[in-house]
Amino acid sequence: MPRYRVPTPILAMAVAAVLTAGAPAWPQATTQPAAARPGSDAGALDLETYVQAIATADMFAIESAGLVAARSQEPTVRAFATTLITDYTRLQARLHEVLAEGGHDALLPSRLDAPHMQMLERLEQTGGADFDRLFAQAQVAALQEARRMHEAYYTTGNDQDLVAFAGAALKVVRRHEEMLKKGISPLDSATGQAL
Repeated sequence: MPRYRVPTPILAMAVAAVLTAGAPAWPQATTQPAAARPGSDAGALDLETYVQAIATADMFAIESAGLVAARSQEPTVRAFATTLITDYTRLQARLHEVLAEGGHDALLPSRLDAPHMQMLERLEQTGGADFDRLFAQAQVAALQEARRMHEAYYTTGNDQDLVAFAGAALKVVRRHEEMLKKGISPLDSATGQAL
């Protein structure tokens, strides 16, 4: 059965852009998983790739949002971060349940990968309005990547419980994207260009 392997994650490219001097925003993604043809596994996103990418994305969302309490004085940024922590903690718990029920819980990563860790370290070293902008850019990129992964597995996945999870998670991700699109001052300028 052919398996779709995600090329270098979009977040890795985004981290590289942000880590370079003067990078104003996260780049738009250009790679999207191919949809499977009816009756074919071509282009299918495999379970392991999906689980590891999504679990890592959830950990990053929770850990980066956790920095907001110490780094941002903006109430709307803090409220958005609280929403991220609540929602992704719930999603992470549900993912653990689904994987345990299916005997796949060994696939869960125990820590962030290098690109996510670099971005988290960058956020830890930033404060004030610069932190708010960088946090917003990180969330835009992470949400775009999470949406693509959930959409791909929802469309092409072969584990029905995980397909159902992907569908439910996709609604959460889209809600967060809508929150950013509507503008969370002072994040408006940081998110408006990317969405």
